[in-house]
Amino acid sequence: MAEMDIFNNDAFSAMSMTASVNNMDFVPGRVGEVCNFREYGISTTTVGIEEKDSVLTLIANSPRGSVPEQGSRSKRRMRNLSLTHLTREAIIYADEIQNIRAFGGQGVLQSVQQVVNDEVELHLLSMDMTVENLRLGAYKGDILDADGSSVIYNLFDEFGVTQEAEVNFELTTATTKVRTKCNQVRRTMTKNLKLPINSKFKIHALCGADFFDSLVDHEEVKAAYDRWKDGASHREGKAYSVFEYGDIYWEDYRGSDDGTVGVESTKAHFAPVGVPGLWENPFAPADTMDFVNTPGLPRYVIPGFDPSGKNKFVSFEIQSNPLPICKRPKALMKGKRA
Repeated sequence: MAEMDIFNNDAFSAMSMTASVNNMDFVPGRVGEVCNFREYGISTTTVGIEEKDSVLTLIANSPRGSVPEQGSRSKRRMRNLSLTHLTREAIIYADEIQNIRAFGGQGVLQSVQQVVNDEVELHLLSMDMTVENLRLGAYKGDILDADGSSVIYNLFDEFGVTQEAEVNFELTTATTKVRTKCNQVRRTMTKNLKLPINSKFKIHALCGADFFDSLVDHEEVKAAYDRWKDGASHREGKAYSVFEYGDIYWEDYRGSDDGTVGVESTKAHFAPVGVPGLWENPFAPADTMDFVNTPGLPRYVIPGFDPSGKNKFVSFEIQSNPLPICKRPKALMKGKRA
């Protein structure tokens, strides 16, 4: 008959469990898909970001032979940001595997693993939603904690820049030149990215429901949206698909059902995508001796046991240590319906 010390099997070690969950199908959030964050592991709990300002100014005309005007040198700054530490515990009680233990043999190990996997996977989905919330915060430039109000990092403050004024799209006014508003967003974003004029990048807008509905119902936009819908049957269309207008990709963002992860209903947030090195998501190692000073992984599962010694349960700590960032937050913009 199988005993509770089945969890001493190597299959339930921190190394094995962590390798297993990182091979599971990942349920990505939409922001991760849009921005295509570069994910990589670091062996420390902080990440350094170097910034270099190259300021271009006009040079005044001066008499030949005069003393040259002194140019300003580029300034370099290093910022060290601490990565987040996300953790949750899953507990498996003896009674939950009582009937499984009666069968014995290799099948017991496989059946117990399924019980553990089911419990762990539930919490991994919460972890995935949490990472999506952090990435949405990086997309907006304001990374918030789970309570929706505690600021982890305001990227504008961290980089010493001010976000551009919110663009009023005036979508409740029939005569508004929506395409002109789109041009305003692209010109401002291109300037703040400081890219060459021939650089190719897309602007993606994550919209709240009321903003998106007012956009596609606006007189100037409606005909283009109807044409897009007519052709949708010839594409692999899905609910909450992306619609292009005014050289901007508009998306009715679907957040969490409880509203904790989402975009304000009458707002839109604009971000550049396709810019090399702009979106990054480092991961720090777990805070255990098994993984100290090793490159961080997206997710960890670390086993624990009943501290009373009565062997009534085993626990599994699910952990992730990410920090999604946009390295040029000055380019992040927002808009309102009216």
